[in-house]
Amino acid sequence: MYGSPGRSVARRTNYFRTHASLLKWRSKSDSDETSRHAATTHGVSTSLSPVFEVGKRETIFPPIESKGIYLQRNFMDIADLRKEYISGGLRRKELKPDPFEQFEMWFQQACTAELLEPNAMILATASAQSAPSTRTVLLKYFDRQGFVFFTNYESKKARQIDENPQVALLFAWLPLERQVQILGTATKISTAESLKYFTIRPRGSQLGAWCSQQSTIISSRQILEMKFEEIARKFQHGEIPLPSFWGGYRVIPHGFEFWQGRPNRLHDRFFYSRQDNDLWEIQRLSP
Repeated sequence: MYGSPGRSVARRTNYFRTHASLLKWRSKSDSDETSRHAATTHGVSTSLSPVFEVGKRETIFPPIESKGIYLQRNFMDIADLRKEYISGGLRRKELKPDPFEQFEMWFQQACTAELLEPNAMILATASAQSAPSTRTVLLKYFDRQGFVFFTNYESKKARQIDENPQVALLFAWLPLERQVQILGTATKISTAESLKYFTIRPRGSQLGAWCSQQSTIISSRQILEMKFEEIARKFQHGEIPLPSFWGGYRVIPHGFEFWQGRPNRLHDRFFYSRQDNDLWEIQRLSP
């Protein structure tokens, strides 16, 4: 893999020197200088394992293979980071037959619980080549027609929606031990509808929509702030017009999943699927 044995040894030696401040090497049987020296000789001993020390904790990694270095460094031990879900369950008889009504009830409960931005949702999109991408956006309103959010029409998310309108939304209301996933098709709303929302945005948000070429590379934040000041001067008198490259999308659902955490990871999951007659079929999913 690395060419001649000499070159392979040199690579290992340089690696050890470069990472001497982070890693030290010891044999499984001992940790003296002789065993450390063995790591830089031809034919690396398979009994040699790297150790990364974090405070008083040591993590021992797998041995180094003779044909290459297989280094694995655990930055944090999170294997035991878990929470038991005990708030309550979700039963079929408690569900509303209409998923929009069920969502509205849960959304209202998330607002009543004063969760941080209960309207924040993860939007998942994919390109025509099926390359996925996610980001958090804000739900601005919803009704039986769908769920509406706003963005720059030249952004990455907008380009992917143009290529592939199938999207997914995820509301993670973790303090309530709940999640809602919505599957659907994203379509642009009318300019008139976008304008109606744009006019009630804070003035700073209106200016921000004009000055940010979303998802493009900029060399510094200063450029962004200078652009903002330029746009503010341009529109200092009167109303700020709706940018032609900014507006809303409506996600028209064909599926909803309501998830409620339960003890022992035996969560309650119910999936609503739209039928041809516009009614919804409800099925329990295995956790």
